Amino acid sequence: MKNIEELKYRERQVLSKIIQLYILKGEPIGSRTLARHLENELGLSASTLRNLMSDLEELEYISHPHTSAGRVPTDKGYRFYVDNLNEVGKLNPNDLHKYSEELASKDYDTLFKSTTKMLSWLSNSLAIIQMPEIKNCTVTNLELVPITEKRLLVIISIDSNFVRTVTLESSFLLDRYMLEEINAALNEKLAGKPLKYIRENFESIIKEKDFTDKPVIRLFTNSLDKIVQNLNPGEKVLHSGATNLLTYPEFGNLSKVRTIVELLENQDVIIHLLEKADEHSKVKVLIGKEIDNSLFNDYGMVLTTYNYGNALGSMGIIGPKRMDYPKMISFASTFANILSKL
Repeated sequence: MKNIEELKYRERQVLSKIIQLYILKGEPIGSRTLARHLENELGLSASTLRNLMSDLEELEYISHPHTSAGRVPTDKGYRFYVDNLNEVGKLNPNDLHKYSEELASKDYDTLFKSTTKMLSWLSNSLAIIQMPEIKNCTVTNLELVPITEKRLLVIISIDSNFVRTVTLESSFLLDRYMLEEINAALNEKLAGKPLKYIRENFESIIKEKDFTDKPVIRLFTNSLDKIVQNLNPGEKVLHSGATNLLTYPEFGNLSKVRTIVELLENQDVIIHLLEKADEHSKVKVLIGKEIDNSLFNDYGMVLTTYNYGNALGSMGIIGPKRMDYPKMISFASTFANILSKL
């Protein structure tokens, strides 16, 4: 069997056009339709095209549905198409500016929800995003602020443009002067340290300052899990646009989409999908069985990573295998760049 590199020029052109037309029309492509669209490029007759299509079918780049005389791409055909894209689409500069400005105006808690909604709307597909993993980012400042006599506000700043507040309830009266002393000491010991390191070594850190017997420190220590959980949203995932899948004829069977939606309600499933993103490459495309989950055999997926400050996150677009890959790659790459520049 030939490798992709061994396809002749005419075979490559015919295969690419079949895929482009199938993406556009969503129905099997026959030789007459193909001849009309390739007339100016190759000038081949319908009979010659039928022979080329037969060769491509034998090589498993396209298949022949029993109910139609036309051909449709296989996973192998889509892989050829994606691997040989010469260029991807680009957003209109005005639109790019508009989306960048809109996202730049969002605070942390709404930024990623807005990104997911924009991405699903533009792609008319399902968008998924994992919020940035900040456990390896460093704490830049810690502030302890008494709100009332028994309520303490902890404000933590991290080097990924991220500020988080956590409210702690105490069973004792808070001493403002003691808080200032402890605040200064904690900043001295914790500033510049990764969040993960602080979580794992907090008790030994405070022992050096001989604060272990202070009620505020005990409160802080006992609440550390709550503080870290609020700080580190890396395991939080969002999705938007599941109903967009219903607009595609191949997903007319509602049970197919319902199964995917139910799966996505399990955050572990989304995390597993997004873990396939490669932080060393700009965009990764998975097609059908490459997703390694039989429930996604009819889907294509475009994945990428982004940096939010020093924190790494990932996002993806899930749609039919006949998705407009150049456009989807452009959308994913564009929004990853927008987030990385914030």
